[in-house]
Amino acid sequence: MARTALNNKSVEYEFIEERLESKSQLLLQSNPIYKKIPVLIHRDKTHSEFFIIVQYVDDVWSSVSPIVPSNPYDHAVACFWAAAYIDEKWYPTMRSIRGAKGKDDVRYQSEE
Repeated sequence: MARTALNNKSVEYEFIEERLESKSQLLLQSNPIYKKIPVLIHRDKTHSEFFIIVQYVDDVWSSVSPIVPSNPYDHAVACFWAAAYIDEKWYPTMRSIRGAKGKDDVRYQSEE
């Protein structure tokens, strides 16, 4: 999602692959609280959490068409879906699939 924002704005960037089983020192230093991806480093400042990165990219490269709605209500709806769906559903499901050993070994998080 963060890379999509950068690509939509035609921003040149260096993508560094992370192995989540053995987190790099760069990741641990860049996101010391959550120690997870994505992380954007721009002008020696770090930004983490995908929707925060998307908003940052949208603000910094504002001359290109916006990604996040400027209307306050629509912006709030986008934030809701980013938190409710992407963070709580999509990422955990992708992590589960990535860790599966075969097609029958996909573990879904149970709804509580």
